[in-house]
Amino acid sequence: MQKIKVFLMFMLVIVGMVFFSSSVNADGASQEQCFQILKDNMKESGIFPARVNEIDSWSYADLSLHFSKNYNSLSSFGVDIDKNVFEIRLHSFGRQTGYKNPPLAPFPVSTKSDIWDNPVNEFVIGEEYINGPGNSKYFLDCFFMQISSDDLMKVTRENYLYDGPKTSLMKNSQDGTYKAWYSDNPSFDYQDKPLAAWKKLFIFPKTTQNEYFNKYDIADAYPANRVESFAILDFFKQPMISVPDYDEEAQKTVIKRYVLDKDRKITEASVPKELEPIEKDGINKNFALNEYYQAIEARFPEFAKILSFRGTLKYDTLKELISSEQDPRVLKIVNTLFDGRFLSIYEADKNMKSKDGMVVSDPEMEKLLISVSDADAAIKEIMSKKEARNNNSAVVQKNNEAKNINIYMIGSIFLASLVVIILIIWFKNKS
Repeated sequence: MQKIKVFLMFMLVIVGMVFFSSSVNADGASQEQCFQILKDNMKESGIFPARVNEIDSWSYADLSLHFSKNYNSLSSFGVDIDKNVFEIRLHSFGRQTGYKNPPLAPFPVSTKSDIWDNPVNEFVIGEEYINGPGNSKYFLDCFFMQISSDDLMKVTRENYLYDGPKTSLMKNSQDGTYKAWYSDNPSFDYQDKPLAAWKKLFIFPKTTQNEYFNKYDIADAYPANRVESFAILDFFKQPMISVPDYDEEAQKTVIKRYVLDKDRKITEASVPKELEPIEKDGINKNFALNEYYQAIEARFPEFAKILSFRGTLKYDTLKELISSEQDPRVLKIVNTLFDGRFLSIYEADKNMKSKDGMVVSDPEMEKLLISVSDADAAIKEIMSKKEARNNNSAVVQKNNEAKNINIYMIGSIFLASLVVIILIIWFKNKS
């Protein structure tokens, strides 16, 4: 009897794995191909030698046994939406960190996404999926992520505040079978001190193409420098110190890199232009993914209906705001979505002090916290009330104009009547 139970449990696991695989891809070939391409590009970059040696012998079947459950998310590394249709599953290894996604922030993209059950280790392999119309599920990409820090246990969602300048590279394979994106950036904590360095490598196989949404078709619109090979990352293999610095003239944080020259003296490194952070102008400076979202809208109109910014401001609304002059209250909400560090700091301070029995409450900040929880509704309410006031003002102005016209007409009639009376009297006296 015990053997039968074990056999049945084994069959249920197998059936579940087959069902998941078939619901996404007939034979799981896309995921398996993606994992192999990921390993190949990690080798090409030359910056993950130890990790490549560790996972090179893994088969996709081995890896799939260690994946976590699927976590729902409002964000898919570059795309924010207002519904939980993205899913991510992962396997981590190496030294333990304190990090669980998503970062702690007062925006729906964080508050409405699943929090990972356990902190990850320093190396992460993952897969992303999207739930399409009906019961369809599509495989999007696979990725490798490395978290580096002097104290990995301090790298937590509670300590993470914002990302620094990002190196961003996009590669199209010569045979057109995949596109790959590499990025690295530092992140900072609530004291504005370096928290961790993140390296990420994503693979978008051509086999993931579908008509609802895929990243292969729109990857070229992502803000990144184009490269033919990730071998350019060999630059980072030399002993190097990266130091965040604030450029007063440009009013931004920059990363200065220092190396030892041939005379063993520390000198600032000459960084290849492809590895310099992407610079954008105009709206693209604040909303760096503007062109990316436009590409999504043009290629996937049905999916574009749920596009949003930070999971709270619909993309259609954001476009309207970009193209017109706005009320200062609207601009305050939008600017907070672009850079919400001060609001995150306020909420973190309030929550920390409340544990000690202290009450912290700033009416303006509390109002802003409510507004960013559903920025679309808050902004539309402001715009609607403003339009109503404008309409009322127009009605009042029209009534005043009508009133002035009536007064003018009455005055004119009175003057005309007075002139007629005077003329009649004058003629009578003359006669």
